[in-house]
Amino acid sequence: MLRISIMNFLISNISIMRTPCYGNAMEFFCNEKNYDITVDNNAQDAHLTIPHSSFFQHKMSDTHMFSLPDMQQELEDYIDDGALMMYWSYHINKFDYLKAEDRVSYKAELKRIKKSIKNGTMISVKAGDPITVNDTSLYPILLEWPDTECPAYFLLSETGLYDLVAYTPYFFRTESKRDQVLAYLLN
Repeated sequence: MLRISIMNFLISNISIMRTPCYGNAMEFFCNEKNYDITVDNNAQDAHLTIPHSSFFQHKMSDTHMFSLPDMQQELEDYIDDGALMMYWSYHINKFDYLKAEDRVSYKAELKRIKKSIKNGTMISVKAGDPITVNDTSLYPILLEWPDTECPAYFLLSETGLYDLVAYTPYFFRTESKRDQVLAYLLN
């Protein structure tokens, strides 16, 4: 087993099995990107600096597993609690939500997104296809930041289209509210 120290990220070490290789070259796979590293054939440790990668961006110091049933249950619980807006939070690696009484936080979150759009740190903003959670339709706004991947919409859409990991969803209870928020964000 070769230990690789990942520099410039919140992850300190990950272990990978040494793969058969020619000479002292070896491949390291991360976030579906391929990085070549060179190590001494007898080395037990190697240090590698890789370009900024969303896999390491969000404090994912351990392997995280996401399941469709768990996400659906989480959203169902939030709907039952009166959520008006449900969104993926990278700080906790799960959904968070805001209710009617969270008006100040709701407005602050939308202003934060609008600011990201205006200053160019967000790549795209668009309406997504609705999803259904326990007979309740949810209407998403899909946000795309550079080098950021999100498992939520990819899993919840149940399409199998891996390109959907590029989008961070913000779900609304009605299509008209989603469209109203989208118009606010884009104006």
